[in-house]
Amino acid sequence: MLQAALHHVPVIVIGAGVSGLAAAHAVKKAGVGVAVLEARDRIGGRTFTWNGFGLPLDLGASWVHGTEGNPLLDSTEPPLYTGRLYTEDDESLHHPRTHKRLEPEDLLKYYTIFETFLGELAERQKNHVDASNDQSVQTWLGGKLKEVVDEMKEKGAADEEVKEMVEIVTAESEAYASMTAADTSAATVGVDWNSYGGEEGVTDVFALDGYKVLVDNIMQDVNLSIGIDILLSKEVSTIDYTSAATTAEAAAAERVVITCKDGTTYSCDHVIVTLPIGVLKAHHGALFQPALPERLASAINGLGTGLLNKVVLKFDKAWWPDDTDFTSLFLPKLPPTFLPSHGPFTPYPIYPLYIVNLQRLLDVPVLMILCYRAWAEAAETADQWDVVGTIMETFREAFGGEEGVEVTEPVDVKITKWLSDPYSLCSYSYVPQGHGSFRSIQDSLFLPFHEPVAGVVGFAGEHTSETDWSTVHGAWMSGRREGERVVRSVVGKGDAEGKI
Repeated sequence: MLQAALHHVPVIVIGAGVSGLAAAHAVKKAGVGVAVLEARDRIGGRTFTWNGFGLPLDLGASWVHGTEGNPLLDSTEPPLYTGRLYTEDDESLHHPRTHKRLEPEDLLKYYTIFETFLGELAERQKNHVDASNDQSVQTWLGGKLKEVVDEMKEKGAADEEVKEMVEIVTAESEAYASMTAADTSAATVGVDWNSYGGEEGVTDVFALDGYKVLVDNIMQDVNLSIGIDILLSKEVSTIDYTSAATTAEAAAAERVVITCKDGTTYSCDHVIVTLPIGVLKAHHGALFQPALPERLASAINGLGTGLLNKVVLKFDKAWWPDDTDFTSLFLPKLPPTFLPSHGPFTPYPIYPLYIVNLQRLLDVPVLMILCYRAWAEAAETADQWDVVGTIMETFREAFGGEEGVEVTEPVDVKITKWLSDPYSLCSYSYVPQGHGSFRSIQDSLFLPFHEPVAGVVGFAGEHTSETDWSTVHGAWMSGRREGERVVRSVVGKGDAEGKI
């Protein structure tokens, strides 16, 4: 086995998420020796297809963002996501206070406002050097909402209707970014719309068979094998590139030395680090020897860590209305046992949830509930049954009065915990306000990851994609980028075999 026999290998990849597997795939396909060290007891990273309820449930990424030209769908070498896609988007929206379903004309009104705002942001961002775009979403949205509010009042709208509109649009904007509107830069919200959406904008489609399909396809294409190419339960404690940083022509076996927490040590010519941005922010100071260059450390510290968690509820039978695929609902409070992890916390007026009706999508009585930032943190830190009880209380208010509906309690529950997971410490990256124009953001927060440190330490992951961060396709492309870069370097030196 690799664990017993490995002394030196040309390339080591740290992390077996999508970006790590993409890098390993590119390296192995070129005939270069590669090993992957993964801290978890599984592969896939933040793409995690779980079968605990007897069906493929993605507890991490679930959607393919953009269908025109997206490599996840178009790639044939290797084929990537080849499973079924759910392309329908029948949605409902519930009132933030009464929790009752809004009429179709009201749903259209709010979504039109929200989509118009996002479209205006995307249009503004076409000027990538305009630093005036760098204001918080809250500030930018406040200005746009004032225009809408003034127009509504001119038309005689009641104060309650105006308040409702402001709350809904603000909450939806925070759900979109998975971070507070006060923190997120308006220079980046909506940028990914310009990638694979075509003329009509991004089409987000649900991966019905789970992202395990993609992971399996990558593995099978070049016969990446657990226990041979990929070692599990290998948490890295140090990456020592001192030799490469201080010696012009370092001996191959000494260029990078990697030590794991179990005491095992590996050496390589090149390492590709695909640790999530949350892990890098928390540990890069202790992980790398010598310390990373200031430009790269600044990029790591400058990026934000967004949070999205899922509460998956299984029922004996589906009791909810069967005419919508996705429902936007707002909770008025947090679970009573929630204790904020970052000190004093100012409660929000409402907390958005996005509910995926898996009875419609997969013919099973399961609701997958997406919760964001504050409620996402509460979902993983509060008592599990307090979380469920708070949600069910609002469900009874929202659906209990509908004809033929009898709200029943769930028989099983699964809650994700991406923030407290030591191998993620977040869901995905976002760009905080305060980093200038979009071009400046790319230069300061993303492009530093594209420059290998001392020529031997490379980085991949969704947080290194200058156009498609926070997406699976961004992770895939970043891994390919780094894998191909390393292959060019290794093959150019005539050392592709390694000792495995």
